[in-house]
Amino acid sequence: MPPPTESILLEDPTKDYYEEYALEYFKQTSALNLQPLWSKLSQHIEPNAFILDLGCGSGRDVRYFAVKGFEVIGLDYAARLLKLARDTTQQPLVLADFNFLPFLDNSFDAVWAIGSLLHTPRQFIPYVLAQIHRILKAEGILFTSVKKGYGEKIDSHGRYNVFYLGHEWENILRENAYDVVETEENVEIRETKSGQSQELTWITCITRAI
Repeated sequence: MPPPTESILLEDPTKDYYEEYALEYFKQTSALNLQPLWSKLSQHIEPNAFILDLGCGSGRDVRYFAVKGFEVIGLDYAARLLKLARDTTQQPLVLADFNFLPFLDNSFDAVWAIGSLLHTPRQFIPYVLAQIHRILKAEGILFTSVKKGYGEKIDSHGRYNVFYLGHEWENILRENAYDVVETEENVEIRETKSGQSQELTWITCITRAI
């Protein structure tokens, strides 16, 4: 499958948002507690596992996994956000695009992709999943979280979002050489800038590369 080189030539409002509002996003997300999800991944990997945080954002999860003794690298394509993450994690971070993962084959025991693949256009997902599969060790873990819903849209911040149903996301993963271990849905309540509450459902899926 050829790389989606045409995507690089297009404007990317999603990336622009994370560059322009890096500090604001960092403050909103760096202290969030994802203990239930962190614990789930820990149950499926060895204590000294090598983890890639794909779309590491504020570096919150990189910091947690490092403190717990895992070897971890973070990757993101927003340079300003990555700098903030580097200053607080003191861990190796890489500036790169999902479509061109700069790692050797069979490098990682697990790839952690929480709330990041949802920004990838649907037609490019097979290629990105193939890239992840390439860098995972045999039977390595891919831990993903995507938004539940239909279709795609640009959110109020100008970010591109793709939505999936649970069975749809599972089927996509299976079609791209991943064995589904566990899937669950979690509801998040967010406060909007207007003071209203917004309900968002996340589909979390643990898979193993086959």
